[in-house]
Amino acid sequence: NERDLPAEVRIGQITPLPRQAFLLSSLEGFSEEEVGKILSIDVKTVRDLVDEAGRELAADMATDI
Repeated sequence: NERDLPAEVRIGQITPLPRQAFLLSSLEGFSEEEVGKILSIDVKTVRDLVDEAGRELAADMATDI
């Protein structure tokens, strides 16, 4: 059951670029501007990617219920 997997494994299942944006902003504490510079993307794209990562995590959890 995927629900029993550790958070690190679940996060690892998010697609790569959204995962990077999510980890940099949420776990590492970088600002959206800093994440954008690190990933060479604009702030709007950072927000979109973090939102996408959130949707992927929510969808994963929803399928486990």
